[in-house]
Amino acid sequence: MMRAMLSALGILLLAAGAPPPTSSPGETLVRTITAIVDCVPACPPALLTELTDSARNEVERSAGYRWVDAPQITSEELAVALNCETLDEKCLGRVVGTLQVDAMLWLAVKPAAQTEITVSLFTAERGTQPQHSTLAARERANLTRAVRQVLRRLLGPTKPTRLLVLTDPTAATVLVDGRERGESPLTLVDLGEGLHQVTVKREGIPPRTVEVDLVPGQSTEVRLALTAPAPTSPPPAPPVATREEPARSTSWVGVLLPAAGALTAAAGVLLALAGVGAGSGYGAVYASMYAVSEPTLRAQTRPLTGWIRHRDYVLFQQAQYPLLAVALTLTTVGVVGGVVMLALGALLAAVSRVLP
Repeated sequence: MMRAMLSALGILLLAAGAPPPTSSPGETLVRTITAIVDCVPACPPALLTELTDSARNEVERSAGYRWVDAPQITSEELAVALNCETLDEKCLGRVVGTLQVDAMLWLAVKPAAQTEITVSLFTAERGTQPQHSTLAARERANLTRAVRQVLRRLLGPTKPTRLLVLTDPTAATVLVDGRERGESPLTLVDLGEGLHQVTVKREGIPPRTVEVDLVPGQSTEVRLALTAPAPTSPPPAPPVATREEPARSTSWVGVLLPAAGALTAAAGVLLALAGVGAGSGYGAVYASMYAVSEPTLRAQTRPLTGWIRHRDYVLFQQAQYPLLAVALTLTTVGVVGGVVMLALGALLAAVSRVLP
């Protein structure tokens, strides 16, 4: 039994041994402190983790204490190591010296329908009495919040909450929650924890605003770059709509259509001239033949010649109306066909210019 006690005590001293507090001249003495959570019966692991983290965070924010990790030891093992029948206040007071720390936080948890926690602060200073505070809550979130408040009261003043505002360029006006506080770079130590709105502004530069969450005992740095607005330029002129000429096609269509139009127009001119010539020729023959009478032909010519001309005259008299119809037809077909072919040639030329 004695060997087990000495072994447990040796393990405890080796795991929890901490160097004595040191301080430089002119600095406040920072004391070492640890925390042990005692849960009977056993607590959920999540609750143990939350309580330990809460104690560590509050110690790190305090101005007079420095956190030291506690050994992984149960209350029964601790009682055996200290040779105590029960972990009463007197026995717990000896833990501080055994762990070689300046103070200890003891969190005794009694889980039930309404969890009850007793938070105690033991110090190594002689003549000081331990401080106790008991609280209870049903919900874990409310319980953790209540433990933090008790720890802050027991640990005393916290480190100053610092806010450092840096800007580029410097000499910008700094406003916190709408109140002007100075020019950057600026350090503020009188702000409370929680959310704050920080605005920086400088002449000729648009202001910038950010929201920061200050944590008690911690320093928060805000860096803001102020950029001058780019010079505005007049809007570009609307583009002028230009009509692009279609590219000339080099295909056979673009070559043959103009040629066909020209040939058709030329054929139309020739056809019209042929029709007009045919009609004119018939008119000349008719006029010359019709102007000479039959007796005149007999008297002015020799018998043989007169007979030939008389024969031609008779034949002309017989064929004058068919010849007239042929001449009129040729003239009409030539003129109308020429006009149509001229129009068709012009149409083909126009189509060749429109096609791409």
